[in-house]
Amino acid sequence: MLKYINTVLAVSHHSLREYCKNKLFAILIIFSLFSIYASLLVGIMAVDQEFRVLTDFGLGLMELMVFVYIVYISAISITEEFKSKTIYLVLSRPVSKSAYLMGRMLSLFALAAIILFFAGSFQLILLKFRGFDYPPLYHKILLLMWMKLTIISSITVFVSFISTSVITTVIISIMLWTLGHFAPETKFLIEKTQGISQVFLKSSYFLIPNFQLYNLKDYYDTGLNVYRNNFRALIYLLTWVFAMF
Repeated sequence: MLKYINTVLAVSHHSLREYCKNKLFAILIIFSLFSIYASLLVGIMAVDQEFRVLTDFGLGLMELMVFVYIVYISAISITEEFKSKTIYLVLSRPVSKSAYLMGRMLSLFALAAIILFFAGSFQLILLKFRGFDYPPLYHKILLLMWMKLTIISSITVFVSFISTSVITTVIISIMLWTLGHFAPETKFLIEKTQGISQVFLKSSYFLIPNFQLYNLKDYYDTGLNVYRNNFRALIYLLTWVFAMF
């Protein structure tokens, strides 16, 4: 068991180094910082709502950019190694397929965490520069955002194995990401419909991740710890990740 864990960590560490050396990673970090800085200009124009706009706009841009990057990297992370046949060199060594796959997935999760950490730290510096205090629940917002990215990354890796191309994988992931933010509306439609339509909606409700479970951005400035579904969010995350694995 210990040997298996060491193999997973070794694969994860090597993959993470590859991702961080990628030019796209550097471009994303720079573009993220510039985008969050641009939110400063938008916030200044908001006058009385500067804090809300600064935080909302910055978090929205952060999530969108990390999502696009993580989905793309997840779509090509393993399939590219199949095409270049480097995966056979790895598996010819004492590395099991499950250890290799788990290590790759862990490296993607770590990559999302690293990007969010840098972007979040930069946004906090800007807020401090403008004279604002630490936003309530900010650390939990980033944690839940990371959970969403972890789920969509797992789904993208899974889809990449059965998809015909990277573009198809990315499109499917974007569709699932979008639909996952309308889970409450889907549940409402289920209650209002009957027959075959209800069966179809119920099936899609369970096959599409509920990303609204991780949406905390609406409450960051209330000063109240309104989110109490931490255990449910964790179980939901683990269920999706292991199901895709």
